[in-house]
Parts: sequence; C-alpha cells; structure tokens
Amino acid sequence: MNADTRGAGPAAAADDEADEFTPGILSATRAAHRHPSLICPFLPGRDPVQARARGGYTLPCMRRSPILALLGASLILALGSCARTADNFTPRISVTDTGATRNANGFLVQGYVLDDTGVTDIQVDGKSIPIQPGSRKIARFQFQAVLSTPTGQYAITARDAAGNEAKLVLPVSVDPTRPTVKVTRFERSGNVIRVSGVASDNVRVAQVSVDGNRLNITPGASVEFYAETTGIWADIVVTDTAGNTTNLRAR
Repeated sequence: MNADTRGAGPAAAADDEADEFTPGILSATRAAHRHPSLICPFLPGRDPVQARARGGYTLPCMRRSPILALLGASLILALGSCARTADNFTPRISVTDTGATRNANGFLVQGYVLDDTGVTDIQVDGKSIPIQPGSRKIARFQFQAVLSTPTGQYAITARDAAGNEAKLVLPVSVDPTRPTVKVTRFERSGNVIRVSGVASDNVRVAQVSVDGNRLNITPGASVEFYAETTGIWADIVVTDTAGNTTNLRAR
C-alpha cells in the first residue's frame, strides 16, 4: 500500500470516524502534540471511540474541558470563601477588681478582655494602656484611677484584629469618710480586759480588730463587736470598704 492510500486503512478510518463523531475526541498522542490542555480523564457515561495511534489508544477528551476546569476552579474558590467566615465576635470587657468605693488616694482597676482572635488595643478615656503579658485572647489590663470628685467614671474601649470594638463605662466613687467606733462596755478583771462596742460607716464596715486580732464580724453599715484581751487598755481599729481606718484606745 503506497503513501497515498494509507488514509483508507482501518486505523485511519477509525481515527477519521472519531474526528467526525466529535471533534473533541483525540488520541492521547495527538492530544499531547496538538492540544496539551485538552487531555482529561475518562468521563463515566461517555462512549469514546477508541482508535490506535502509534501503538497507543485514545482517551476521551472534550473541548469543553477548559470551561469545566474554570468552573471547578471557581467552585473551589467559592468553597474557600465560605470556609473563611467573617469575624463578628465583639470583645468582652470584664473588670475584676475595683469595688464600689475607694479612698481619695486612688485605687487600682484590674480586668481582662475576651476575644476569639485576639485583642490588639485597650484604651481608657481614649488613651491606650499596656496589655499585660500573656494570651491576647484573654488580654489582662490594669490602670491607676484617681478622682478629684466623690464620683466619676472611666470609659474602657477594646478592639480586636478585625476592627470590632467594645466599650464599657465603669462608674467609680471615692469615700473620704472614716468609720466611727463607740465603746459601749469596758471591764477589767485583773489582767483581763473585756470590751464591747459598735462600729459604723457611711458605706460599710469591713473589719474590726482589737490589739491586732481581727474579730469575726458580718460587714455592714453598723457592726456590734465584743473582744477579750490582756493589758491595761485595748486598741481598737475599724476599717471600711474604702480602706479608711479609725483607731481608738479603750481604757
């Protein structure tokens, strides 16, 4: 068979039939040389025309494969976008130590801020304060508060990496008033002293001690107490919740 009649052979006929059946079915060898981008895996449900090509066989390949690949890439990007959810968690500010009142010398405010990604900035009245070492997801802070008036407030603001912001207005007050103490009974028997009295405060009595020994009391605005000690007199110290103290020597 000469070169002019080679195209009439069975292999050539099958190849031509494949091209006529669908232009998208090419042999693996021809696809690699002519259209490398059209090589694709076998698609279930298709009935490809198999034909010999230089000792090999054909793989089904559609010319729509670049479009399908583009759609697949778009789907992957879309799924990736769905996986990256937006950070809508607002930081949570908590104050752990301040109390209702403090004395006029100032007091320390302590607290922490919770956030799922991490706190980047904490401000008090518009000024940034240091974040203590440790996890930024539980960012601890503290600052010294001093009031020139009996009452006041501090605005605490926290921000996270996504720009979410939380604000807490902390009301505070100072208590410059000292508690009072009144002895209602004082007895001496030999070297033993028995003393009773009442301690009062405009807010709350926190502690009563006699000769350095702290008594078991229930804190409140007015507290009765009783103690036994030894010596010539009894030194009584009353402390309120603001840290103000009153000393009295009973004799």
